Amino acid sequence: MREVSVMKLGNITDYSAKLLKGSRVNTMLIVLAVLSAELFFRIAEAALYSLMLYFGTIKPAELFIGKTALQYLISAVFTALRYITAAPLIFTAACRFTGLSTGNAKLKRTPLSGVLLSRRLYRRSLASLLLSKLAGVIFMLPATFFGYTAFSLISDAASDNSPTSLFMSVHAGVMTLLSVGLWIWAKLSLMTVPFLMVYFPEKKVSALAMQSIGFMKGRRAVMVKLFAYYGIRMLPVVTIPAVLPELFSAVSLCIDIFIKEDEYREGNSAGGRHRQTAHTSKLPAWAKRCFKTPSDKAQTAGYGNNL
Repeated sequence: MREVSVMKLGNITDYSAKLLKGSRVNTMLIVLAVLSAELFFRIAEAALYSLMLYFGTIKPAELFIGKTALQYLISAVFTALRYITAAPLIFTAACRFTGLSTGNAKLKRTPLSGVLLSRRLYRRSLASLLLSKLAGVIFMLPATFFGYTAFSLISDAASDNSPTSLFMSVHAGVMTLLSVGLWIWAKLSLMTVPFLMVYFPEKKVSALAMQSIGFMKGRRAVMVKLFAYYGIRMLPVVTIPAVLPELFSAVSLCIDIFIKEDEYREGNSAGGRHRQTAHTSKLPAWAKRCFKTPSDKAQTAGYGNNL
């Protein structure tokens, strides 16, 4: 049973909001930069398709089918531009929010230029994003297949009232839901990779991806609750700039606590019940009841020294 399960969602959200005091504007800017990079290229791609529709290059139905090679080329170019732009921004955000949750002042001031000018950091951030996107595509394929099959079978069942078609459509619908759940599982399993890159700068991205899958075992429900809580707060849309930094801060805080749990558990198994690890930052008072932690802050110094 994970110790973080006894912590209330309100404790995490309240403390993560307190961490943003004095840094809300800077953190908001880096989070909005991540969001803006995605929106900018999405809007630019949509504008280009609108021009193609206006001049009759493509038909409206072809927007969703992608019959022409030009459409594939445009989609590939804009996808590459999104990834190239967003990767260093995501890693910079992970550094800054990790600095907030661990109290590492150098990480809190991580400049975007430091990631862009370091070929190693840029390659690692891009590799992390590509791994997450690749896993998303792979796990989305079954959901797409079963979803299309369910839609076709439901249409057939509605037209011929066949019990067999209805039976198959229900099963296809269930498989679609299971596939979507598997996709969510994969995305949640890999979402911590940018943060783990900050904690373990010497490890390969592929190794961190595998570590992230085991790292999130039994902890995905916590992240789902966080996304649901902040997602509801972002429904009015105008609240997104203010709420997004709190979401990033809460996720970073949870990851920091998860790492402390694993370190303390490893310390106990290696040196007895009251052994403490040597690379753990201080936790908030409400979290100390779950496990003991010392005050050394060397854990996240790796990337801070390289930027």
